[in-house]
Amino acid sequence: MVSLAYASGLLAMLLLFTTCIQAVPCSVGVPNSNQTCAMLNRQSCQASPSNCGDCLPGFVSTTADPNTLCVNHCLNGIQDYGEVSVDCGGLDCGGCDMAAGTTACGGSYTSQQILNAASNFTICWRVDLTTSTMYLGIQAKTTGYVSFGIPEASSTTMAGSDMVVASVAGSSVSARDYYATKTGSRPTEDVCNDWTALGGSEVSNVTTVHLKRALDTGDMYQDRPFSPGAMAVVYAWSRSNSDTFGGHGTNRGIASVSFYGPKPISADSIPGTTPVLLTMGSANVTSATTLFMQVF
Repeated sequence: MVSLAYASGLLAMLLLFTTCIQAVPCSVGVPNSNQTCAMLNRQSCQASPSNCGDCLPGFVSTTADPNTLCVNHCLNGIQDYGEVSVDCGGLDCGGCDMAAGTTACGGSYTSQQILNAASNFTICWRVDLTTSTMYLGIQAKTTGYVSFGIPEASSTTMAGSDMVVASVAGSSVSARDYYATKTGSRPTEDVCNDWTALGGSEVSNVTTVHLKRALDTGDMYQDRPFSPGAMAVVYAWSRSNSDTFGGHGTNRGIASVSFYGPKPISADSIPGTTPVLLTMGSANVTSATTLFMQVF
């Protein structure tokens, strides 16, 4: 017959053992020492400090390795999770008005824009206004890092920009949040990383990453919001095909992108109109601000 004291002690040991299993610290074993299970879109370590847990809800993995990246099911090329078609429809993915894989980045993005033709630097995106989420794909001809940022409204340089730097190394995809205090200096990593890596690939010297972030993180000091209408963006990519974030040299640029909301009107897009260029002779253009006007 088992005594009450013995049974109580056994129960206490079992509870302690269960608690230890549930609270195993994730300190080793993750492929990149800078990564955490959360960055792999996985649960925290459960049974071993060297192995992350299962994929987070809505994310899937194609391998049994507990330390590989789990990708968003809207980007895995499979019709699952109640999707109407491959990677579109259902509760989570974008509408199926644009066939999966139509954009250069693949996935369920609804728009794309080539920012640099020489490097094939292309961004693809889908905005979910219901959840105020930006889904962003970046593709460029490089095997190193790629970066994308939102500069100050009045600036055309890196200074004051909120940016993400992403790279692919094997099955591991990294996305880091930075802000730049001045041009020419290494940006500072944000206190809070608001970007999530959903997946990525590196095929035939072309890097593709899939990311997401809130349209407005609420961080007015280190982040900038995705605003409706045309807005300036900055971008860059590694000059040495390295995943290590460093100098990009001339591999950089600035562009105007309309992610959502009202788009800029062009005279060419209005039926029955013909653009006319009006010039003024003998006009001096100074270094001061010059105003341009379009008349329709």
